[in-house]
Amino acid sequence: MEDNKLFSYMISKDGDDYQVNKEALSVYIKNLKKEIQAEEQFLEISRQKIEKDRKTLNQLETLLKSIS
Repeated sequence: MEDNKLFSYMISKDGDDYQVNKEALSVYIKNLKKEIQAEEQFLEISRQKIEKDRKTLNQLETLLKSIS
């Protein structure tokens, strides 16, 4: 975690005594987990598309060789 992200969840009552804003940090963590899950789903869909496209490419190359 970058330092500036951590500081954005810090609050100060008197200018010297900093505390972590636990509620805001919890919301950020929850949203980050959702974002990671969405990215993982996107990667899985992309992986499946690549496999399908690779299969199609192989079939087309085989077809081209058979008609040459």
